[in-house]
Amino acid sequence: MNRHLIIPIVLLDTLAAVLLAFGLGAWFSPEVSLFKPLAEHQLGMPMTIVGGVLMLICAPLMLRWVLASMRERGR
Repeated sequence: MNRHLIIPIVLLDTLAAVLLAFGLGAWFSPEVSLFKPLAEHQLGMPMTIVGGVLMLICAPLMLRWVLASMRERGR
């Protein structure tokens, strides 16, 4: 796997974590001032779903990259 792909994959996984955290915050704590605009526009559940899907996509890619890099070091 190309070693230059790990930075975009990690950034995408970070974005997924932020979306998931803010989505869950807006869904479960809409009265908090940080999440209030998201809750008013009802973005809690869509952000949670998008963040979860991105994490499900990125996690196996990062795992493949780690395993491939371990195989290369073992040679």
